[in-house]
Amino acid sequence: MAAIQWEEKFSKALRDLPDAEQRVTQLVACFTVSQTRSVQVWPKHNQPVAGNLSFLPDWITENQPLSDQCYQMDYSSALVGSHLRGLQQDGAVLDLCASPGGKSVLAYGFVKPHLLVGNEVIGKRLGALTDTIERLELFPAMITRHDPSIWREYAREYFSVVLVDAPCSGQSLCFRGVEHPAAWYAGTVSQAVMRQRRILAAAAATVQSGGYLLYSTCTFSRAENEGMAEWFCAKHLDFETVAVPELVQFRSTYSELACSRFWPGEGYGAGGFAVLLRKKGEYRPHTRELPQAIHRIHTYEV
Repeated sequence: MAAIQWEEKFSKALRDLPDAEQRVTQLVACFTVSQTRSVQVWPKHNQPVAGNLSFLPDWITENQPLSDQCYQMDYSSALVGSHLRGLQQDGAVLDLCASPGGKSVLAYGFVKPHLLVGNEVIGKRLGALTDTIERLELFPAMITRHDPSIWREYAREYFSVVLVDAPCSGQSLCFRGVEHPAAWYAGTVSQAVMRQRRILAAAAATVQSGGYLLYSTCTFSRAENEGMAEWFCAKHLDFETVAVPELVQFRSTYSELACSRFWPGEGYGAGGFAVLLRKKGEYRPHTRELPQAIHRIHTYEV
């Protein structure tokens, strides 16, 4: 039954898709970094904010000019980042699959960490991540290039918040005007699932007690989304999903777990998925240094 509902909803999204110029609702995030680390978000081209966003009244601002301290992202990405609101633990944040840096931007503004680590394993993607962190001055920060297994070995229970914006089949790309037919092949989804499981298992080891793990994708496949959350919770009994009351309208109906889905054609961007997980136990801040085995490509002080 769930599969039929999924197909019907996706078909409706295709039918209701606007023309290419209006295909994706864009947002711009602007940071006043040096003092308040405040976050402001407003629609590109002064378009009205779509839907009821009453849960973001303090950081929605319209008619603001673009500047060097702006970061443009798909609306769905901004909603994924909204899961981080209120997690101001003053700990360290690891963005494990960071480039080009959009989730790092939102984590910096929402969590206000004492250290932001942007990790990107693909060398050719490091430039975009470096530009984002330097241009927006998301300091103090580190940029690294390590396989998730390195973090699992050398940074166990170190981070208060870990982000995994996982490599996926990328099915939402077609709603951004990108031709990507391979995203719909079963083999593509299967390969993505295996990769995501390995990354998530490594990421889990780096989360300290009372800390959070945010998993997200830009695809619609249940196997990569709700199925991945169910697999993770079955394997990692010390984690639990966290419901975000302000995002209840996006609650997925394809799992009993607290997950969020964003559909194209509903005014919230190209679509995506997110689930916020909390590691059970009491959160206790620490002052441990990252081991020297973690090689820093760039280090930025305040």
